[in-house]
Amino acid sequence: MHNHSEEISPLKTGSRMENLDTAKKPSPGFESLPEHQSVRGETETGPFACQLSRHASWHAARTFVDRRGTYMEVSMKAPGFRIRPFTACERGIERKRFQVVGYLGAERVRRRFATREEAIGEKLRLEVQAANFGEIRAINTRMTPEQVADAEGALRRIDGKSLGEVVDWYLANFRPACVTKPAKDAVAAYLATRRGEVEDVHLDDVGRKLAMLLRWFPESAVGGMKTEAIEAKMRAQEWMPKTWNNVRGCFNAFFDFCCDDVRRWASTNPIAKIPQRKVARGLPQIETAKKIADLFEFLETYTGGKRRPHQAGFLVPYFALATFAGLRPSIPDGEIWKIGQLDEPARTVDTEVGAIKLSPQIAKTDSVRQVKIQPTLAAWLTRYPIKQYPICVRNMEALVTEVRKKFALGDDVLRHTWISAHVATFKSVGEAALEAGNSESIIRIHYFNIMSDAEAKAFWAIAPSLRIAAVGKSNTSHCKPLQASASQCKPVQ
Repeated sequence: MHNHSEEISPLKTGSRMENLDTAKKPSPGFESLPEHQSVRGETETGPFACQLSRHASWHAARTFVDRRGTYMEVSMKAPGFRIRPFTACERGIERKRFQVVGYLGAERVRRRFATREEAIGEKLRLEVQAANFGEIRAINTRMTPEQVADAEGALRRIDGKSLGEVVDWYLANFRPACVTKPAKDAVAAYLATRRGEVEDVHLDDVGRKLAMLLRWFPESAVGGMKTEAIEAKMRAQEWMPKTWNNVRGCFNAFFDFCCDDVRRWASTNPIAKIPQRKVARGLPQIETAKKIADLFEFLETYTGGKRRPHQAGFLVPYFALATFAGLRPSIPDGEIWKIGQLDEPARTVDTEVGAIKLSPQIAKTDSVRQVKIQPTLAAWLTRYPIKQYPICVRNMEALVTEVRKKFALGDDVLRHTWISAHVATFKSVGEAALEAGNSESIIRIHYFNIMSDAEAKAFWAIAPSLRIAAVGKSNTSHCKPLQASASQCKPVQ
């Protein structure tokens, strides 16, 4: 019996074969099977001809022998089974009957039934039997019958590929099913693991970002958070590229922690497919003195709204340190925020000495960095002293974000404006680098000749309760740096 799962062609590459329905006898030298259909062709060893049996199965490959004793096989396509209605004469009475015809292996099937339903049932049974038709060999194996059946089924499904290669790929790429872990429990475990590895200020910032993730998906397990849903929530925040990348990085580290093989709380990291945003590295963006004056005029009357009431001017110290001292304003990683968390921030922002002393724990440098308090900053801090107007208040990030959106202020635009005004006014790249905590090359490349002298004078002339005119329309005396003193700028009562 032949293996009917494979079709073996008698012709090699470049051969040809044709059917001759009218051939009467085979070519000399061939031993053929019973006459039904003649086949003639050509191989590399010469011509051949044979006749297929009249009982040849559409499934089974038929065999013939050429003069050299070589066995060759020809296989035909199976048409399946069909039901043929006909009229039968039984004892002189004509009756309508149904016949199932087809081939099962090498055996021709012709079975008649009284009803169509019986014929349909037999046709289905024969089709199942034909699908399982094949050569069965007796082999010695250590596998159970169930394992043998499983292996045979796998070989049928992999479409001619090596079973060993398929198993190797599976072992290299398979990841076990993830363990269901509520997101809030996963966040708590992640923060507990990081505690002691990073500064508390940074860990608190990570906690706030992950708390935002929990607000977005309050009832979700870690493994149930999808890339599309997280990205949609992030896009709705309208973050600047730098903020986008910071939040994305925090989320990415968290999901990497959850995907670790030790935990398997998630099978894949959904953040991996969310792209980072390109942060412009060209000339820094700065604001005009006119816009800065409008900002501080608003801040002097801003109370935070009805839902978060504060005394008017409560955000002035924060924005004054960012604008007129160039301190990094990020919340909570920035220098202003860190100063606000100190027990005595007035010792760091020393208006009596006229300097802001930033320790290595606050600044991004290895040693203490000092920033001179220029007269403009002194005027604002005298009118709004940090002992009466704390640098940081409750819901600080939301309040600052609200002001930034109102005036379309980027994350570091106030710091960039201060550096540009410092270089334009004092003409010292080295001094600006020391106070800003940057290298001289960075200052020279990015901030030199960015702001005009007139714009710089207008910038340093911004004083409490004073709105300056547009640059070019104000007089020169108005644009000189302030010579502030305690008598000129008394604290607001």
